[in-house]
Amino acid sequence: MALEFWDIAADRLRKSLGNNNYKSWIEPLQFVGESAGTAEFFVPTSFFGNYVRQHFEDQILYQMRESGFEVTRVTFSVGRLDQEPVARPSSPAVVAPVKPREIQGAKLDKRFVFDNFVVGNPMSWLMRRRNVLRKRGQSLLIPSFYTVALAWEKPI
Repeated sequence: MALEFWDIAADRLRKSLGNNNYKSWIEPLQFVGESAGTAEFFVPTSFFGNYVRQHFEDQILYQMRESGFEVTRVTFSVGRLDQEPVARPSSPAVVAPVKPREIQGAKLDKRFVFDNFVVGNPMSWLMRRRNVLRKRGQSLLIPSFYTVALAWEKPI
């Protein structure tokens, strides 16, 4: 009986929310049941439940009341109707220690060694380069608004 009422409410939600919102947010809801004025739904994730609560809870409640439910609240739980409860292990699993050779990644590219790095703050290098070019009567064009503003702070 309650499932039939939910089907009616779901059809009304499809009409009021539009097909895209219905397919994305309402259709994945699994109606569990209604008791003591609370309608319970299973949702795929907690994010999904929070999103539906924030954006569609009022419309769900309204359409459920119009369809014959006497609900005042909606609750969302993560799970599925066809899913067996997952048993949690009583103690954490023992993890074997990892040998250092097993965690090494790709080999280091020879181009990226410390000998090739520019030492110092990149901005200080830019300022030195700007001053050298300014003495020569040249200008420095840098593809960044902040650095361009620094390079052009005094016209040459």
